[in-house]
Amino acid sequence: MLSFLSDGAISFWKKESGTEIWPLEGEDTLFAPGGNMFCSLYGGRLFIVQKELMRSRVVEMKRVAVKILSVYQSLAKTPTDWENFYSGNYIRRKVALYEKLTDLK
Repeated sequence: MLSFLSDGAISFWKKESGTEIWPLEGEDTLFAPGGNMFCSLYGGRLFIVQKELMRSRVVEMKRVAVKILSVYQSLAKTPTDWENFYSGNYIRRKVALYEKLTDLK
């Protein structure tokens, strides 16, 4: 199993099933050797999460992702609120990511 971030969203790849992207953001994500749990930094805090627990909460995470998407979409329409020139690119990438995440099955 290979873990990585896709525009900040925790993702993993297995030869048998391909890539999965989860509606959960983090930094420096690492999976346990058995692939049943992972640890990730977020906001300077360490989180250890069982993959099955995450699967059981996917509906809730999707609901939150819809709210986050609406915030990014709203922000995309107001360039005066952007921090700098690069903010637009970042926001577009986040909108695309959360559109993909809210379409998870």
